[in-house]
Amino acid sequence: MGSSNSGSLYIFKADSNGNEEWHQSYDFHGTALDAVQTNDNGYLILGSLSYLLKINFNGSVAWSKSNNDTSAFSPNMKGTSILKTPDNGFILGAVINTELYNISLTHMLKFNSDGSKQWDRFIDTSEYPGPNLLQMGADSFAAIDLKSYDNTFIQGSDTLLVTICDYSGNTKTSNRIKVDLVQNIYMVCKTDLGEILVGGEYSILRMSPDWNVGLSEGIYLLEGIQSVSGGGFIQVSNGAPSLPAVITKKNEAGTTLWSKSMPFYGGQLPFVVDPDGSIVAAFGSMLFKISKDGVSFEQ
Repeated sequence: MGSSNSGSLYIFKADSNGNEEWHQSYDFHGTALDAVQTNDNGYLILGSLSYLLKINFNGSVAWSKSNNDTSAFSPNMKGTSILKTPDNGFILGAVINTELYNISLTHMLKFNSDGSKQWDRFIDTSEYPGPNLLQMGADSFAAIDLKSYDNTFIQGSDTLLVTICDYSGNTKTSNRIKVDLVQNIYMVCKTDLGEILVGGEYSILRMSPDWNVGLSEGIYLLEGIQSVSGGGFIQVSNGAPSLPAVITKKNEAGTTLWSKSMPFYGGQLPFVVDPDGSIVAAFGSMLFKISKDGVSFEQ
């Protein structure tokens, strides 16, 4: 999956052996930020300008919503992440940007499977880029974000705002957690042992299931983090113009099991972890697969 500056989105669907099943281009608004597979084997893609695109299993368009749809989105609202819900709908994390020192109004929006909005909840103020959503169980999820400095308007915060809600949008708990300085949270995930990984632009925070802060690790330009079956996680760091991107596998203790430099420089490196533990990543028009032990490499 990749987006271009021309307002189009290109999606290539392959089977487990890398053989093409279909490819398709779509009109799109903004950069593709997040995507989830839906229960009907289709896909829901979020664009940076609160553009939602639902496609069927064969790539045909089921429905779409743009930021101009005032029944779904408030003015100046931008989506940040999406989460599937037990009723086959989804929750959208979003922010409304203000003109006051990069402070944003954090929202959660619930939609059903056909894209009709069911509710909209304001959470708090936050910093760029906005909330990340994480399923916490059958009846709750977490919205994780950086809290804006109180009475201070400087980007960069040492307060993690964690809001636990039920799927009706009711807040169960809301905690502010002291952490080392983190800028721009881009992704969160949970390991098989329940540890919560919070990925920022230059660091990964590792937290226990009860949100106690554990280890933190500095990393240059984190592009992605995802847990793997059996424990541990995969992380991708994006090289600067003169450095290669690096895919690293770590165990639950954070020890590096293997690390592989990619023959690519700069740019995004989106990836998924297959059920068998192998990693499939895309760079531009190129698709490649790395075995779970990091040894074999197929392009």
